Amino acid sequence: MKLITGVLLLAASALANGLDTLVKIDTGWVSGSGVGVRVYKGIPYASAPVGQFRWKPPQPAKPWKGILVAKSFPAQGDLVFLYGTRSVLRAASKLPKRVAGLSVSVNPNTFQYQFTRVNGIGRQIHWGSFHASEIPYIWETLPDSVYGTGASFLGDFSVNADTYNEQDRKLSRAMSAAWVAFAKTGSPNGAGLAHWPAFAVKESYMEFGDRIAARESLRKRQIDFMSEFTEGLRSHVAVSAASGSRP
Repeated sequence: MKLITGVLLLAASALANGLDTLVKIDTGWVSGSGVGVRVYKGIPYASAPVGQFRWKPPQPAKPWKGILVAKSFPAQGDLVFLYGTRSVLRAASKLPKRVAGLSVSVNPNTFQYQFTRVNGIGRQIHWGSFHASEIPYIWETLPDSVYGTGASFLGDFSVNADTYNEQDRKLSRAMSAAWVAFAKTGSPNGAGLAHWPAFAVKESYMEFGDRIAARESLRKRQIDFMSEFTEGLRSHVAVSAASGSRP
């Protein structure tokens, strides 16, 4: 019975994540994206270089259970966008500011958001919720995009009847209203708007996607790892330079 249940759960997961791209590799099952040409992104090729593995040759990746969905490069996005962004937000949220005539050490007008909506274009070019895809939502210029509305060397951004729906239009109106409120008052909050907590409050952020919701500590574990790793790397290089040895 346990074997049958396990097989059924695996099958259900495979259907949800793309049965046609499901393959088995040494460390487990993995699903990707694409039709014709299959694409697998972000598959671990080694264990993380932390703890006992720091400054050691690469160690084999640990096997995983279930199906690894390999449709994006989350670590790459964290490093390029979120690692530095969090540092800026932390600094900005602590800038001295006067509130009601008093000097406070927490800046209440620092805000963060994450755009997670996967529209028809994101599905069409297999990019998911891609960089800058939120811009036409903010400016209420759908179905236009920063990459145009036609085919290019980047991909096919052609708009079809089902590319955007009422959820996209509703999301666009909400985002545009929040940005206008921020431009007017320094806060994206106002009458009829979902409450957007300041970053200084538990490193809060607003998610704009299939739903609009306030959340906390965006990808904290991943960014903490990058901070620890890069700080260790800088310290290692500094010690090596001081001793006259090569890093």
